[in-house]
Amino acid sequence: MKLVASLPRCLTSIYVQLRTRHAPLNHHLHRIGKADSPRSPFFPEKDETTHHFLLDCHQYVHERHIMSNTLRRQAATSIYFLLTSEKATSPIN
Repeated sequence: MKLVASLPRCLTSIYVQLRTRHAPLNHHLHRIGKADSPRSPFFPEKDETTHHFLLDCHQYVHERHIMSNTLRRQAATSIYFLLTSEKATSPIN
């Protein structure tokens, strides 16, 4: 994958897990029997999905603000952009 070719292996692994929806978030862990609930520990009304983790979770408001300022507000609200664009991965390097 060209997008992650320059990232360290640990970041590449996390990136691929987020893209494939196999990240160690409760939604996936519950599906494979490793968590009691798919719900977010910080926002119990919502499942802890990749979308929730990256774009909605109240626990990461500060990090999302930084991401939004770095990537420009509109781009930082698109899960597709965050997981497929070289512009979204370049600040990680």
